[in-house]
Amino acid sequence: MSKKALTTQPNAIVSQLVARIGEEDLTLPSDANELWSLVENSEAYACLYQIKAGLAYKALKAQLPHGEFEKELKQRGLALRNAQNKIAVAELVLNCPALKTQTSAFLKDGKSNRQTSAELESEQTINLESFNFSQLNELTRLPEEKIQNIQPKELEELSKLPVRALKATVKQINFDFDQQHKLEAENANLKKTTTELNNQLAEAINELGHEKLKKAPEALFGLPPLVAHIKQEAPQVSQQLHEYSLQVVNLVERVIVPGLDQEQAEMAAAAIYHWVTAPMMQLSTALNRLKDHFGEAVIHEDAPLPSYGENEWLEAEQRRQAIVSFHQGAKKQRKGRK
Repeated sequence: MSKKALTTQPNAIVSQLVARIGEEDLTLPSDANELWSLVENSEAYACLYQIKAGLAYKALKAQLPHGEFEKELKQRGLALRNAQNKIAVAELVLNCPALKTQTSAFLKDGKSNRQTSAELESEQTINLESFNFSQLNELTRLPEEKIQNIQPKELEELSKLPVRALKATVKQINFDFDQQHKLEAENANLKKTTTELNNQLAEAINELGHEKLKKAPEALFGLPPLVAHIKQEAPQVSQQLHEYSLQVVNLVERVIVPGLDQEQAEMAAAAIYHWVTAPMMQLSTALNRLKDHFGEAVIHEDAPLPSYGENEWLEAEQRRQAIVSFHQGAKKQRKGRK
């Protein structure tokens, strides 16, 4: 069932206003301070009544069927634009936490649209002395997110600006707000693009790796590729282990010197044993796994020696000489210790 439109005689509000003016005592005080006080109070109450009117407009618009609100305004001689401005200011007051207002009285059970004008006038007033209605109307043009998060200090500074300056400031705030959102959107797009490029790079690397495996030579230096690569890497590992073993021998020699304080020697020996035992056990475990997996043959037989083509001979010979020199040096060091 559609809602019934409220009926009032045209220009009834104007008639009521004329009647009220006739009833009011318009005698002004002679003291300047009292006159200023009257002006300030009048401005404050004018702003208050504008906000109350906005709340009432908002409630009426919610009660009336669609399209009836505009018809009622026209019938009563009220401008739609003014009503929209008052509604916007009322919503600003309700939605801006930084405004020191007491609006809870207008929102019983969250149903402000059920209150009458008489109830609104009897409720607690809104403390908005710092602003006039024109200033509040300019603030309604701020983004909703800005209205909800504006700080009291910033709001106080805005209240000191005349309307023209406030309008320019609001315009600049909107511009900065839009630029910030554009920058955040660009950063999000860049982050998304970077992620996509990284994924594409990872896929390309994987594809390249698979391609290399597919195109890997069947033989390298006359040996299967795995054997050839292991024969290249194993001597380097052997050399590193040999150097580390010499360092361990040196540490041991330093703690078994005759005449050394026994307590210090035992503490140093414990440190050496503690730090060297773990990698030695790992190395021993790895070698035992080879023996267990391949049997005794892995101990007595070496893999076939590589065979080189003419183009590979120089590089292979250089590596062979390095290996021979390394083993000869190791033999001399062992003979020296004996």
